[in-house]
Amino acid sequence: MKSEENRKYHLWVTEEGEGYLQSLLPHKSVTFQMDKDSTEDLKDFFASKENVEVLQV
Repeated sequence: MKSEENRKYHLWVTEEGEGYLQSLLPHKSVTFQMDKDSTEDLKDFFASKENVEVLQV
């Protein structure tokens, strides 16, 4: 990834613990599934931070 590129992503974790990362810009409709360990690491990371809002849908 080049540092001058502007990229946007959507990250979500299901109630079953599956994690997904979707590239929104500049490439549309590219979705990656994360492995379970990476998903758990992210959940732990966000839980350790203050002022992080997690949306539950």
